[in-house]
Amino acid sequence: MGRSEKVSDGQSQAQPMVLDSYARLSWKPDSGDLAKIADQHRDNSALIGRLGATLGEELSDGASARKRGTRRPGWDEILERLRSGASHGVVVWNTDRMLRAPRDLEVLIDHAASGFRIFTVAGSYDLANAEHRFILRIQVAQAAKESDDKSRRIVRRFEGQRERGVLHPRARRFGWPGRDLTWTPSGGKTDEDRPMVSAELVARSCSA
Repeated sequence: MGRSEKVSDGQSQAQPMVLDSYARLSWKPDSGDLAKIADQHRDNSALIGRLGATLGEELSDGASARKRGTRRPGWDEILERLRSGASHGVVVWNTDRMLRAPRDLEVLIDHAASGFRIFTVAGSYDLANAEHRFILRIQVAQAAKESDDKSRRIVRRFEGQRERGVLHPRARRFGWPGRDLTWTPSGGKTDEDRPMVSAELVARSCSA
């Protein structure tokens, strides 16, 4: 589907499709910078406008989309709004922003029998469409493999840095106190309010 194409899902122009915006804090692989939540929501909202849809909720998470058992309130809200029919779809920068584990995609598919759409700057996917589900399964499996490969590389690199006492590349020495880069601003707070990592986390990194 072209980026300029309007979406209505069979509704009248007075009742456009409701699309949520989802963002997740993570690193940009090309530059190593943080992909900030506000930047993602801004771009998502612009795409929703080009699609002729209505913005539902802006939902976000600061945690990994890969680790099993990690609580993601934004993701949970997407599922709840899907079940209740409050949202017809979600807009993300790219699919791996929201889906990096095959189990999450299958949960989404299980609750989207009546149709649910995922929009990115590169295109859209209708979960009621078997071909689109097939494409998403391939993309998510690839994203999961990339996450696993990256995790192994990072663990090994940090082990070496800790052994050599090398400065941590993200604002603090590995195993020493510093700002919590997984924290997501909310409630009027900004990046200047970013808290320090807990003493427990520092202790775990020292003993890992």
